[in-house]
Amino acid sequence: MGKTMIYSYMPRLFRGVAAPLVAGGSYEQNGSGKFADMDEKALQQLRSMGFTHIWPIGVIRHASRCAFPEQGIEADPQATVKGQAGSPYAIADYFDVAPYLAHDPAKRMEEFEALLERSHRMGLKCIIDFVPNHVARTYHSLSHKDFGVADDRTKRYERDNNFYWLPDEKLILEGTPNYTECPARVTGNDRFTTQVGANDWYDTVKLNYGIDYTTTPPREDFEPIPATWHDMLEILLYWAEKGVDGFRCDMAEMVPEAFWRWVIAIVKARYAVCFIAEIYRTELYEAFRLAGFDYLYDKVGLYDTLIDVTKGFRPAEAIRGALEAEAGYREYMLTFLENHDEYRLASKGCLGSAKAAIPALAVALFAGKGPYMHYFGQALCEEASRPAGFSKGAGRTSIYDFVEVPSVSSWIRGDYTDFYLGHKEKRLSERYKEMLYWASALKVVEEGSYYYLPSESYKVEGADPSKLYLFLRYNEDEVLLSASNFSTQEAHITLRWPSHLLDLMKIGDGERVARLVDLNGTKVLPYCSIASFAPLSFEVNKQEVTLLHFILQE
Repeated sequence: MGKTMIYSYMPRLFRGVAAPLVAGGSYEQNGSGKFADMDEKALQQLRSMGFTHIWPIGVIRHASRCAFPEQGIEADPQATVKGQAGSPYAIADYFDVAPYLAHDPAKRMEEFEALLERSHRMGLKCIIDFVPNHVARTYHSLSHKDFGVADDRTKRYERDNNFYWLPDEKLILEGTPNYTECPARVTGNDRFTTQVGANDWYDTVKLNYGIDYTTTPPREDFEPIPATWHDMLEILLYWAEKGVDGFRCDMAEMVPEAFWRWVIAIVKARYAVCFIAEIYRTELYEAFRLAGFDYLYDKVGLYDTLIDVTKGFRPAEAIRGALEAEAGYREYMLTFLENHDEYRLASKGCLGSAKAAIPALAVALFAGKGPYMHYFGQALCEEASRPAGFSKGAGRTSIYDFVEVPSVSSWIRGDYTDFYLGHKEKRLSERYKEMLYWASALKVVEEGSYYYLPSESYKVEGADPSKLYLFLRYNEDEVLLSASNFSTQEAHITLRWPSHLLDLMKIGDGERVARLVDLNGTKVLPYCSIASFAPLSFEVNKQEVTLLHFILQE
């Protein structure tokens, strides 16, 4: 199958917009991208770049300021919606899709199913969000029972209640005196209080999975199975039946591991789907892997380290520590350099340059067998520099409003070519295409072993050695050498193959002749020898990576 490569995008923002939209504009003012905008040509482009999956964000219907009265959908109160479009993670109906993503809102589910069918036909699988920890304050399903209707609202906790209640207390939302909720419910980010501020997940309500927070420490109350568990199973089976290929599970660590162990086993027994955990507590990695998750977010380990190294806050060798800390489950770690929660690489809040991230990209793509996730606009120097409604600060693409993503708009308007891209964007796009292709095409990346090349194995001229990170991926037939240069100076490297590595490759004191391909330019170089007495010399440009592929000969 090859390495799993996920293209993450927001359908509402995936469209070719020629001019800036109204900051904070409504759906009527700015419109929205549609399911149909990810057409066959777009999917073909993604497939040719090596992607195996798409992850459209914000598919399931969520709280919004948009009204579709003919569909029985009212606009949510401003007090309980972030922005105009609303947060994709304030779910309003688990069994519906966002009507503004359809050309015909009455046929919105059919249009989503057409996207599923289209992606499958083009050789791509489709992942959607599963948001288990919380729902919108205004949750109301058009086809299934609502949460909390059978709850005993006189109790702060009851095992089969869907919500946690604050009896006889009135919710106070900061700055919104006209909104009332009594009795109050606990807010999504574990705010067990009626005082909810602007930085809280005030648009959501936490779901109850049988954890009794009225005791110290909280008590697990899982026998018999809590009602919410059965409700969530029904939701997952509903989408799996439609042909969804996997679930990116939002804030998975806020839901009991026991629930995941129970529900994943049931779903996987019936459907071939994958589960991805958005998780930040490293001490839970092992338990969540054993619970059945296929992949875990690599945020607090590799992502944070790569950003720090690129900024010059830590030496490149810190990458080694991040990778070794995950040694037992590296193949399950989902790597990325951008996602919808983080600053854009090219923004002033992050690196200020998308090009500067190329050395880090090489590590994220080539250092492990696990999947790689790519956020739309990342390869196009997207800066997210324009203010956009609820997300007043620049640097992040808003997930709350009907905005444009300028670089993506240019790419789409150019019929998925670089026609409307600037020179800088064109160069970066081509570099990404090269690296994404090799990550997906080389068998050694999917299956090979990893070997860190210590600094004593090579000599550096030009660049600061502490800003270089070299590693290999190898199997019986191939070796991939990746040399990342985080420095602003060119590096000339002379490498001597470590004897320990040669032993691992079963070369020992002998030698193997290899056909060497420079993947930076796909230029075939002369045959060379891999042996302890045969040094290898090569250049690495500033803030770049040199990739050398050795095809071992008999």
